[in-house]
Amino acid sequence: MIKVLTPATNRKLATLSQIKLELGIEENDDDNLLNSLILRMSGKIEDYCHRTFAKQVYEETISGKGKILLLTNIPIIYVTSVTCGGDPIVDYEIYNDEAGELYRDAGWTWDISVWWGEATDNIKQNFTVVYCAGYLLPGETGDGKPLPSAIEDACIQCVKEAYLSRRDSLRVTTERIGNYSVSYDPTPLLDKLLRGWVRIC
Repeated sequence: MIKVLTPATNRKLATLSQIKLELGIEENDDDNLLNSLILRMSGKIEDYCHRTFAKQVYEETISGKGKILLLTNIPIIYVTSVTCGGDPIVDYEIYNDEAGELYRDAGWTWDISVWWGEATDNIKQNFTVVYCAGYLLPGETGDGKPLPSAIEDACIQCVKEAYLSRRDSLRVTTERIGNYSVSYDPTPLLDKLLRGWVRIC
């Protein structure tokens, strides 16, 4: 079970200035349209990859197994707390932030042999972890790793293609004139650029 405790205030995977540079646009006439496309394509990329790339604070309850506790959201920036049944756990370390791994030498299961003096199957326990995970998005500063260039470039390319194809592309599914609106299916481009970034659910 995962709760978002502190949602991201920005989920744009590219900046307006990057998009305009890529398109060779200097005037501001289409800024509203471009910002709308950036938001829409960023959301499409998140949906395609089954993950949120922006930094957020999560509370995740997960069953332990072996010496590695595998968190869902990555990369881990920091861990605020780990508890089991309300009791704090402090003897752990972030083993691999990109894989979401917390290492604990004592293991993340309760070994009943400690009490019964004989080898038995370990009993799974649920641990609740409060942690911050995600990337610094383009234009952001602070703690964390920058968004991988592959994700940023995918957003730029999707926005660029949607913008240039808004009149005549066969993949434009809807248009509205007046407060201009366009719907665009970026799936073929995302299949090409981001297949390796899809999280297996």
